[in-house]
Amino acid sequence: MEREKNENDGTLLFEVAWEVCSQLGGIYTVLRSKAQAMVQTWGDRYVLVGPRHADTSTLEFEPGPVPVHLATTLDALCDAGVEGQFGRGLIVGRPQVILLNYLDVFRCLHEIKYALWEQHGITTPGDDEMINNVAAFGEACRQLLTIAADRNEGRHPIIAHFHEWLAATAVPSLRRENWPGAIVFTTHATQLGRYLAMNDPRFHEHLPSYQPDAEARRFNVEAQHRMECAAAHGAHVFTTVSDVTAAECRCLLGRTPAGTHLAGDGLRRAERCHTSAAACGRPDIHHGARPGAARMRSAQRRTRAGPALSHTGG
Repeated sequence: MEREKNENDGTLLFEVAWEVCSQLGGIYTVLRSKAQAMVQTWGDRYVLVGPRHADTSTLEFEPGPVPVHLATTLDALCDAGVEGQFGRGLIVGRPQVILLNYLDVFRCLHEIKYALWEQHGITTPGDDEMINNVAAFGEACRQLLTIAADRNEGRHPIIAHFHEWLAATAVPSLRRENWPGAIVFTTHATQLGRYLAMNDPRFHEHLPSYQPDAEARRFNVEAQHRMECAAAHGAHVFTTVSDVTAAECRCLLGRTPAGTHLAGDGLRRAERCHTSAAACGRPDIHHGARPGAARMRSAQRRTRAGPALSHTGG
C-alpha cells in the first residue's frame, strides 16, 4: 500500500487504549474505524498499544517479527521484566500493535499505587481488580514510552495519544518525569458524568453546580475520577468528542478541552490533534499537580454559570 505524504514524517505515534484488540466497547469501534486511514497516513510510525488479555487479545492479533525501529525498545522493556508482544491487528489496515503484559508489574503494584497517591493525590482501593489492572497497565505504558524515548534519543518527535481514564494513568507520571514527547488525552464521556446522567434526569441543567469530588465519593468512583482529572490536566493536548462532552469536562474535570473530534467521523480532526501535539513543544502547564488543586477549583467556579447542555454518553 502506497503511503500518503504526511507532514509529520518521522514522528512516532503511539495510540494507547484499554480496548485495543478487544472487540468490545466504543473506543474499540473508533480505533477500528480509523485504522486503515491512520496506517495510510502514518505508515510504520503508527503503533497501537493495549493490554494483553489472554482470553480475548488473540482474536484480532497476529504476532509477527518486530520492526527495526521498535526492536531495541521491546528488548529493553523485556530486560526490565515487562513483556511487550508485537504483531498486527487483524482488522482493515493491519496496524502495528504492541500488547503489554501488565501482570508483569504486579510484583510492584503496591509501589505503583503509593506513587499515584503520594505524587498525584490519587487514592486507590486495595481490593478493586479493575483499578489494580488499570494502575498496572499504566505503569507498563510508562515504561514502554520512557524506553522508546530513550532509544529514540531525540531523532524523531514522539506522540502518545491516550483514550479514556482506563489507559491514561501513565499521563501524570510521564509529565512529572519530563517525558520528552507530546501527550494527548481524549475522553469520550467522563466517568463521573456517566453516573450522574444515569441518576439525575436533569443532569444537563445541574451540570454547572455539581461538586465533582463530593459526587465521585457518593458514587464510589473517586479513584476513577481522580485518574481522569490527572490525565486531563497532565496532557499537553486534551480533547473530547463533542461540544456537549466538552462542557462536561469543563465542569467535572476542571479543564476545557482544546478541541473536539467526532467518534467515527473525526479522522481529519484527530490528525490535526496529533499535528498540534507534535508542534506544541512543552507548554508550561502544571506538572504532577494533584487533581483537587486550586486551579481545578477555580475552573469549576468559573463554569457554574455556564450554559445547560444535554448529555451524550461515549
